[in-house]
Amino acid sequence: MRIVLIIAVAIAMLLAVILMWRKSASARTRPSDAEVMRTLRLRVLQGDAASISKPTDPHEPFVVIMDMGMENGTASVISASTGDASIYLSIGGGIIGGIGHESSRAAIAFVREAAAHLSARVGI
Repeated sequence: MRIVLIIAVAIAMLLAVILMWRKSASARTRPSDAEVMRTLRLRVLQGDAASISKPTDPHEPFVVIMDMGMENGTASVISASTGDASIYLSIGGGIIGGIGHESSRAAIAFVREAAAHLSARVGI
């Protein structure tokens, strides 16, 4: 009976060590939610029209990013001339894509509206 108790305690301790090791390993390799949002935004901001959207006039916007301050962080709404519509949340999560949904038409309209305002502002 005593040997069974010793084996059970040893197995429980081994499982506890394994769980603690796995938890610490996943915490080290997983980027923060804010870092994921930053990376996604930079991918859009540093991209060019050919890699992000269909070819356009070089004086026309092909992507519009609108940041909104929220109580717990920031929401970035990203609209592309292809109809891609994404929302990135600094607290984690969001929606990526949107082609084929109502948001697709709204994204295209948002980029066109931005182009109209840009043209009026800089006289293009």
